[in-house]
Amino acid sequence: MNVKLHFDGYPEGVGAVLIQHYTDPLKVVELIKHGGMDSLGKEIHPDPRGPHSFENPQDDVCVFYGRDREEDNQVPSTAESLEEFWRRIQGYVFIEYVYTFDVTASKWTVDENARGVTRGMQASRD
Repeated sequence: MNVKLHFDGYPEGVGAVLIQHYTDPLKVVELIKHGGMDSLGKEIHPDPRGPHSFENPQDDVCVFYGRDREEDNQVPSTAESLEEFWRRIQGYVFIEYVYTFDVTASKWTVDENARGVTRGMQASRD
């Protein structure tokens, strides 16, 4: 499954949040199932005691296009293989980084510019 994330895709932003807060495979699936994101936070779900919206997000909470801006068709897309995924995104000039999660090893890797140049950012589940 894959989703688009709009802001702060660089390894020092998104990469750091993924390593620190999203190494449990169940939490990664929970994150991805919400679909496209405007921004990634440390928490997936907002505190129900306070308001949370696209225009007024809670601190450190993910902002999703479907849940928080009520956009249609914001489900994750799927590919049969990683190779198929790479073929699909060829030519997308606005993709700077692609993060993949290895469920078996519970670690993230990041590739620059969708060209398969692995930077080696990895994290293991605690």
